[in-house]
Amino acid sequence: MSDNNDGLHVRLFTEREEPEDYERYIHGPEPDSDTIGKALKRFSDDSGITQGQISLLTGISRSCLYYYCKDQRKIGYENLILLCVALRLHPLRQEYLFSLTPHKVRKSDPRYSIIRLFLANCAFMEKYTVKALNECIKAEGKEPLISKKRAGGNE
Repeated sequence: MSDNNDGLHVRLFTEREEPEDYERYIHGPEPDSDTIGKALKRFSDDSGITQGQISLLTGISRSCLYYYCKDQRKIGYENLILLCVALRLHPLRQEYLFSLTPHKVRKSDPRYSIIRLFLANCAFMEKYTVKALNECIKAEGKEPLISKKRAGGNE
């Protein structure tokens, strides 16, 4: 069991039932009409946590999450990373979400190696949480992905 922070449990990929159809697991039932909002909503529903809980884990406001899921606001680079880690998305689902946006994990980002480590492992190991991600980034003397002043902000 994993407690991301605030006592919220987000199941690891290994704690879930193995998908029978990975194509559907990743791209959903209607891949030709999928959007970032639909995929994000599907993935958060599958994780079994509410937008309010996601907000607590990431610092992204509930209203911002609502607009992301309705495709009424573009998701920023840092918020996309936070959501992937908070939802403990399988790397194939992360790759799919990124493909629906203009974002890529930036090698030029001074936090790149830490971000890649957390994205690669958050679905499989309990210790890879949003809170731990930001602690690792701060320990390196770099700007965390979440802060009071930008929580919920759009980039």
